Amino acid sequence: MTSHVSRYDAGLWALCAAAFVLAAILVSPPILQNGDLYWHIAAGRWMIENHAVLRIDPFSFTFTGYPWHTQGWLSQLLLAFAFLGGGFGGVLALGALAAAAATGTLAYCLSRYWCGVLLGGGIVLVLVSAATAISALPYLLALPAAVIFTAGVVAARDQNRRPSFTLLLAMLLWANLHTSFVLGLGVTAALGLEAFITQPRLAVARDWLVFCGYALIASLATPYGVEGLIHAIHSLRIPLGAPAHTLLPLLLALPAMAVLLRRRATLLRAACVALLFGLALYLPAAQLIFAATVPLLLAEPLAQGHFRPRIALRPALAFAGLALLAVAVRAFLPLDLSDSPVTPAEAFRHVPADLIHSPVLNEAAFGGYLIVSDVRPFIDSRPHYPSSFRARAAEFGNPALLAPALERYHICWTLLAPGNPAVKALDGLKGWKRLYSGPFAVVHVKDEAS
Repeated sequence: MTSHVSRYDAGLWALCAAAFVLAAILVSPPILQNGDLYWHIAAGRWMIENHAVLRIDPFSFTFTGYPWHTQGWLSQLLLAFAFLGGGFGGVLALGALAAAAATGTLAYCLSRYWCGVLLGGGIVLVLVSAATAISALPYLLALPAAVIFTAGVVAARDQNRRPSFTLLLAMLLWANLHTSFVLGLGVTAALGLEAFITQPRLAVARDWLVFCGYALIASLATPYGVEGLIHAIHSLRIPLGAPAHTLLPLLLALPAMAVLLRRRATLLRAACVALLFGLALYLPAAQLIFAATVPLLLAEPLAQGHFRPRIALRPALAFAGLALLAVAVRAFLPLDLSDSPVTPAEAFRHVPADLIHSPVLNEAAFGGYLIVSDVRPFIDSRPHYPSSFRARAAEFGNPALLAPALERYHICWTLLAPGNPAVKALDGLKGWKRLYSGPFAVVHVKDEAS
């Protein structure tokens, strides 16, 4: 039975949540301080200039021409257009819009089941659980599509019906924006199995199998096809011994498991929460999907009623106008990223112009900045470099290995973090001199006088 929530319009929660997230991100340039952002922008720019989807590495000088899979090609195009149109201010505005849209949509969906303290507290827990993963990267741009798809599938399951085929458009978009779409496929399969266990009828199994099959087909409608799905599954691998990057998802996982484990009917949902939680501890993309999916899985088990949230026209128009104005101002105002562990801007300015495009030995974290600066790095944070190459690069602090490597790759200058052992080795290496020292980067160049 449906009803209206008294005393307030539940739909206002969606506007308030979206407005809060939009404002918070627009004044948070630190979410741009991620080395991966640079090469994502460069990849999108390359595709715009070459009218083609990237399939090989065009950026490094060590692995140029090697296969490189970039599933988030559509996100990279959006990032590049935002950068070309408004610089880093445009990128920040794009990220803010995506986060606000996802948050507002999620709050609206939850307001169909929850109200008052439960709804407000749930939104706060979602935002806190996702806080450390907010970054202007493809997985953030994919979040609105992820929320729409997951919310639609969960609502269909809670209403004992087959999910609408219109949700396949959201899956199609999600699959072309980021590899996290594979998590949506997993949740859909689990809910389909839950539906059959609850209602063991052939028609139920057929409906959910058909939808899961179409969702899988939609996820394959990318420039990479089956290869994209395989790549997406591989992207969920957690390196052995890798430390957890956050424990914030615990704030949402513990109450979720306490609710879901109490009933046999929701054990599959508890399994989904446990799997997503394990991934969220290590993968920022999974952390965002976890924060968005768990409350949707809890919506019906904790339902206070079935409401019809409404968003009044005037507040909606006022929010849309203010949001567009804020985004336009942010994109218009210049935004230069300051020096950081991934942005060696000051050190780069000290490199002689005649050396910039010659071979460089660089810190992997600086590779993205070099790529967007039209410099071919030795290495960067993209995952296509073989582990053996990364291990060898990490051993260059040993002078016995460093000198031959510099000769082998014809290195003319270096851009390394101050703590890298190779910095000290270069200080004592004949034919090299330190040109610049800063808190985040050190530059060495060949000493022509030697």
